[in-house]
Amino acid sequence: MDQHCNVHHATGKHCPFCAHGASAYALVLFLILTPQALLSWWPSRWDWRFRFILALLVFPVTAGISAGVLGWLDGYWK
Repeated sequence: MDQHCNVHHATGKHCPFCAHGASAYALVLFLILTPQALLSWWPSRWDWRFRFILALLVFPVTAGISAGVLGWLDGYWK
């Protein structure tokens, strides 16, 4: 799948998620998965279905924030 990512093309802008190598990618993955894991596994009085829905909803939020910050730092939209 990664052969279609624009980081592999010589022209154009590089993907903010994977343009900085494996360690930066791992950091972004950690930042995205940590809130989901905490919502899913942290002991809580909330019903598991509610925590599951929250974990699904937090994914686009954390991924969007990560992409926005990396894109801003890289000047992706200039």
